[in-house]
Amino acid sequence: MLMWACGGSDGKKEQPKTFQEVEEEFASTLTASDTTQVFQIATQVMDSLKSGNVEWAVGNFFEMTRAFRHPLVMRLARGCSTVSRNSL
Repeated sequence: MLMWACGGSDGKKEQPKTFQEVEEEFASTLTASDTTQVFQIATQVMDSLKSGNVEWAVGNFFEMTRAFRHPLVMRLARGCSTVSRNSL
């Protein structure tokens, strides 16, 4: 009775997903429109870098942590110059 009240049906816990499983699941949700948007953003950043506008380009890099988007510049300003795969 207690297990049912806590939401467990058979006492087994779901195994956490591996990074590869999460990555594959995310990739399966992407659309052609998403790909087009990424290419457009990448082109804008590369054009900005080529024209010498490095500040704008770097200011437009973000990292995702859980459901939040943070400017990568903030991480670099805090002295965290490396971005681990786990932080993405």
